[in-house]
Amino acid sequence: MASEWVSQEIGIAHGNHKPILPFVLEQGLALPGFIKELRSVAAFQNPQQAMYSLRETVLRNSLVKQNQQAVAALAFGGLLILALVGISKGS
Repeated sequence: MASEWVSQEIGIAHGNHKPILPFVLEQGLALPGFIKELRSVAAFQNPQQAMYSLRETVLRNSLVKQNQQAVAALAFGGLLILALVGISKGS
């Protein structure tokens, strides 16, 4: 890794539970120990396919997050309705 900040950025992303997808630009580049087990995209082999794979991964993660937020909103709404029904029955 050329930048001294990359390790810091990866650590912050990991600490905030953000997905990490190493995008390898050079053949033979050894990923650091803390990310070497992650699935990576070998951009040096086929740059066009690598960009497609990166795009698909980002879109998939975005949809998963949106679905999780929708489920959480529905659960909160359901709890709110139950609380309101409980309050109205108690009155």
